[in-house]
Amino acid sequence: RIDDSIAQRVDNAIRPMRLARGFAPLYLTLPKRSNGSPKKILALGAEQKGHFSLLDSETSVVLLSPFCGDLSVLENEKHFKETLNFFLKTYDFKPTILACDKHQNYTTTQMAFEFNTPLLQVQHHHAHFLASVLDALLQDPHLNHPFIGIVWDGSGAYENKIYGAECFVGDLERIEEIARFEEFWLLGGQKAIKEPKRLVLEIALKHQLNKLLKRVQKHFKEDELGIFKQMHDKKIQSVATNSIGRLFDIVAFSLDLVGTISFEAESGQVLETLALQSDEIAFYPFEIKNSVVRLKEFYQAFEKDLGVLEPKRIAKKFFNSLVEIITALIAPFKGHVVVCSGGVFCNQLLCEQLAKRLKKLQREYFFHKHFPPNDSSIPVGQALMAYFNPTIIKKG
Repeated sequence: RIDDSIAQRVDNAIRPMRLARGFAPLYLTLPKRSNGSPKKILALGAEQKGHFSLLDSETSVVLLSPFCGDLSVLENEKHFKETLNFFLKTYDFKPTILACDKHQNYTTTQMAFEFNTPLLQVQHHHAHFLASVLDALLQDPHLNHPFIGIVWDGSGAYENKIYGAECFVGDLERIEEIARFEEFWLLGGQKAIKEPKRLVLEIALKHQLNKLLKRVQKHFKEDELGIFKQMHDKKIQSVATNSIGRLFDIVAFSLDLVGTISFEAESGQVLETLALQSDEIAFYPFEIKNSVVRLKEFYQAFEKDLGVLEPKRIAKKFFNSLVEIITALIAPFKGHVVVCSGGVFCNQLLCEQLAKRLKKLQREYFFHKHFPPNDSSIPVGQALMAYFNPTIIKKG
C-alpha cells in the first residue's frame, strides 16, 4: 500500500502537502556536525501524519518514510509498523537511539517505549523548528544568519498542555523560545477540539464578551452550560492550550461556518474560501507583552464586528491579523532568516499574504519545500534533535 502524494503551489513554488507516491522515501543530506560519536537514529514522528525517519550520522543522510496515515486508526498503525520493519530490514538499520514526541498518548510514543533502546523525547515545536531550519538550508546551503521560526499548529504537547503557537530563534545547534500566545482552556479536555462551541464559551467567559456569550449559550443545554462554566471558573477537567488551530475554530464557529469539526483544518478551509471573496485591508488589534501575544483586544473587536460586518470581511480581517502578528514578532530580529512550520502553514492564503508582506519588508524567508510543514516534518526534526543535540533556552 502507498498513498497518493498531494502538492500545493505557494509563493510561485510547488511544495508537498502529503509525501507519498513518487516522492517518498525522501533522502536528505544534512550539514556535517563538528563532532560527536556515531549514531543510528530512528525517529518515530507524531500521530496524525504517520512518518518515521532513519538517520545515519556516518553518512549524514536522513531518510523520511512515505506517509502512513493517521496512526490513531488501527489499520494505519499496522501499516506504519510493517513499513518501518521493511525499511529497518532492507537497510540493515539497527538504531542506537530512538526519538519520539513528548505527547504521552501518541501511538508512536507508546511504541517507542517498547524498544530496548535509549530514548529521546522531543518537544513537538522544537522538532518543527529544526525541520524548518533544515528545509531552508537545503534550499540555500550558503545561509549564515540565525533563524526566527514561527511554529503554529493545532496540537503540540508541552508540559501537560496542548500548545500550538510558539516563536523561536536559533539554528540547528541552539533553540531559544522568544514568544508564545496566551493560554486558554479546552473545557472538558481534548473533546473541545471537535466541539468549538466549548472554545467560544471559554473565550467569552475569559474576556467577558457578553455579546459572544449570548450567541454561544444557545448551543448548550442549560445543565450542560452550567457544568462548562464551572470548569472555567474552577479550572478543572480542562487542558491549557494556545493553539492557532483552535483560534481558526473560534472564528469559524462564531461566523456559523462550522458546528462540530468533522475533519482536519475544516475551519481553515472555510475561512480561506470566504476571505478570498474580500479585499478588506483592516486587521484586529493585539498586544505583545512580556513575550506573550495577548488577544483580549482582538476578541473585543471581533465581537463588535459579529452581525455588523459581512462574514467575508471578518474572515479577511482574521487572516490580515495573523500576518500582522507575525510581522510584529519578527520585527526586533531584523538580521534573522524567517522560517514557518506547523499545520497552520498549509493554509495557502495565509502563506501567500505572508510572502507578500515579507517581500515588502525585504526579509529573507523560507517556507517548507522538501517536505510538508505539517506533522510530516516532525520525524525529521526529531532526528535532528538527536543528531545535533542543540542547546534549549526556555522563555523566562
